[in-house]
This record gives sequence, C-alpha cells and structure tokens, in this order.
Amino acid sequence: MKYIIISKDVALRIGINLVGHYVLNNKIVVNQNEILLNNNLDGTLEERVSAIKGKLYTAAYTQRLIKKEGYELQCAK
Repeated sequence: MKYIIISKDVALRIGINLVGHYVLNNKIVVNQNEILLNNNLDGTLEERVSAIKGKLYTAAYTQRLIKKEGYELQCAK
C-alpha cells in the first residue's frame, strides 16, 4: 500500500473528507485507493499524484513520518 501527502485544500477540492485521516497543518495523508478510485482524477497513480502536487510514499516511510512530524488523526467536530 502506498500513501500520498497532499494539501487539505486539494483533498477537499477532489472530494476527500478530512475526517479519519492524519493531518498536520495544511497537509493530509491519503491512501492510494482514495486517489486511484477518485473520479475527479485521471491517469496512473503517479500521474494522479503529480496532477495534485502530492508526494508518494511507502507505508513504512509514512508511518515513520506521521510519528516524527506529529501528524494527528482528524476527528469529527
């Protein structure tokens, strides 16, 4: 499984709900399926990530990044 870090603004624009995702400042972590199955994007995973100016990471790296940078789970308000 791959994970992508994108801006919250982009996530909202392409229809991703922030609740239930790890967030930090204006960044959000989404999984590859949320990008691949998104009807607002076209192309391969890499093309879609590039189109939304995201960064693609492995699961292991993403877990370390979440802990190191202090990402927090976005809960419903």
